[in-house]
Amino acid sequence: MILVYNNYMLNNDNFKDVFIRVPFEIPVAFNEQNIIDYLKDTDLQEHFAERFSALDEIGFPTFWDALYICFINSIKQKLTIEQLEDAILRNYKKVARALKRIDNNRRKLLKAS
Repeated sequence: MILVYNNYMLNNDNFKDVFIRVPFEIPVAFNEQNIIDYLKDTDLQEHFAERFSALDEIGFPTFWDALYICFINSIKQKLTIEQLEDAILRNYKKVARALKRIDNNRRKLLKAS
């Protein structure tokens, strides 16, 4: 339902122009750590933020939730039903929190230097 809702709200945009070079094989290497490693890239985050600047108005709770959901939406055709369910029902908040933590740590390091 999350993907259906967001896909509808975003006019069926599949985000493939943002998530273009996924560095792991889908669906074989689709796991939480690979997703986090890919989505923590600052260039990817900046490109995503530029293209989708009003995501909070659409109903995404945080930037990190939006980044993750839009990524899953862009690759959903390559995932098995079990992987899709797991991504949305189990890993959704975990990955978003991990990305937020990484960003907070990065910002602290930048301030310290």
